[in-house]
Amino acid sequence: MEDYTRAIDDFKKAEKVYNNVNNEEADKGFYPWMFGNQLVKDGGREKKSWEIYKETAREKLNIRELYKNIVDASSRAEDWETYGEYMGKV
Repeated sequence: MEDYTRAIDDFKKAEKVYNNVNNEEADKGFYPWMFGNQLVKDGGREKKSWEIYKETAREKLNIRELYKNIVDASSRAEDWETYGEYMGKV
């Protein structure tokens, strides 16, 4: 049988990386440091250049799929607290 409890922990770690607001802080964040704070046009609206890369990372991480995986793993592990928390996010 697969280790669903470990999978839940790993999925939550991936979510923490995505949700870490320190990644967005202009003075020390990863995204601004790596991709800059310049205002650029994207689809007709202005954004900071790092925001485009953050959105791309979200798509690559496929955060919605990540949440579905947490729901599935928590159901299989009978972790109903996590299940309820992430069902609301799906």
